[in-house]
Amino acid sequence: MKLNIFLSLKFITSTFFLLNILVPQLAIAQLSIQNPTYNFGQVQQGKKVVHSFKLANSSNKTVEIKKINPSCGCTVATLGKKILSPGQSTNLKATFDTSGFSGEKEKTISIYDASNNSYLLKLRGKIISDVLIEPRRVFLGDISSDSKASARVTLSSQNSSIFKDVISRNKFLKVTSNNLGDKLLLDIEILEGAPIGDFQSRISVSTNSKKDPVINIPVIAHIYADLILSPKSINFGVLQGPLKQKISKNVLLTNSSSKKVNIKSVTS
Repeated sequence: MKLNIFLSLKFITSTFFLLNILVPQLAIAQLSIQNPTYNFGQVQQGKKVVHSFKLANSSNKTVEIKKINPSCGCTVATLGKKILSPGQSTNLKATFDTSGFSGEKEKTISIYDASNNSYLLKLRGKIISDVLIEPRRVFLGDISSDSKASARVTLSSQNSSIFKDVISRNKFLKVTSNNLGDKLLLDIEILEGAPIGDFQSRISVSTNSKKDPVINIPVIAHIYADLILSPKSINFGVLQGPLKQKISKNVLLTNSSSKKVNIKSVTS
């Protein structure tokens, strides 16, 4: 009976030992942030929003902050201390430059420690500008070289700003404006014959606003040729000769234009 009891205890002990080996230890977040989201309410465009987040080491081990990644170049993060002993805390100063932004916005800052734990800080609020622009940028996508593409942009004055001149910065970019006083409607069109490739230009609008004397509206598109080859390149990989049989691949040539295209010759 004693022998049986001894064997049973030994089996249980061995099982417990094996479980300790096989079950992985889960990563535990070591930094605690009491208020990871800061709502700055409403601010005027151009103002810098500054806020300090408090980071505390809530574990019983030293924490090293390895990397800090703001979501865009408009946000700067400055850390007080990189290495925190148990119970220690530090401040992370976040500065968000609201220049060029309007409406509801949220910016984030990602923090990573040496144990690969990640933490997310947020700055959110509403930015009030003299002029609201919708959309702020015009993306017209892929356009055939013999076709046109158009979009409308609406500029709304928030404090009696007066819209003045409207200028296109590209001869293939046509803009028609309709000034309604507190609103300016812009009908933007990329004309037929624009150069093949990436199209990047802008519309400039001058105002009497001290904060927004000139408003630039980017216009982006990609102009493709009448004939589209798919795939654009062929890779046969590594071949060892002599070949016992021919190896061939097919390509598709598509006429994307509205006119007839004659293929005169194909050479290699």
